[in-house]
Amino acid sequence: MRQRKLCAVFLLLSLVFTGCNSNGESLSVGELKENTLLVYKEGNLQEGIVEDFDKSYYNQSTLEKYIEKEIEDYNTKAGKKVIKKKSYVVKGKEVKLILSYKDFKSYSKFNNITADYLTPEKARENKKIPELLVDAGDSSLVKKVAALKGDGYRVLILSDEYHVTVSGRILYYSNAALLNGKSVQTLDEEKYSVVVYKP
Repeated sequence: MRQRKLCAVFLLLSLVFTGCNSNGESLSVGELKENTLLVYKEGNLQEGIVEDFDKSYYNQSTLEKYIEKEIEDYNTKAGKKVIKKKSYVVKGKEVKLILSYKDFKSYSKFNNITADYLTPEKARENKKIPELLVDAGDSSLVKKVAALKGDGYRVLILSDEYHVTVSGRILYYSNAALLNGKSVQTLDEEKYSVVVYKP
């Protein structure tokens, strides 16, 4: 199971109180309705988090300061600014947070989850990718070897349930539901979700 930073924050609070890329695409808290990843062709990404904020002991200011401290500590250890807080809003009984990451390595380490952004060459040897993938064009099953032939493709491996949008066109996927040509909903957290796309 994933270990989300925000969930850890809520647990802490209960104890205490009881970017934009070259295409101009960017997540917005006003439009954010579910946990979302927006992946850019350069391998950087934005994460949008939506969580319940419905306990009387939750404190908006304390939560924001905690998040900022976690980001600052991570960036200090990394020796550079690889994570930025883009937006933070508490409205009604929900908190929405958008973070920008320089790369998948930072996203994976910060959240303590599996997340990879690979070239087909590296993906071909990766054991997390199943032998059969679903073709986004006609829903047929395609062998891993055939799906990873394109040298210009990029491959995502994720272990979380997210709405994932890529800056490009999705070609193949597994353990996910195709929403449109650019988006999937990853599924079972007990299995890895894979997305092959062309930037």
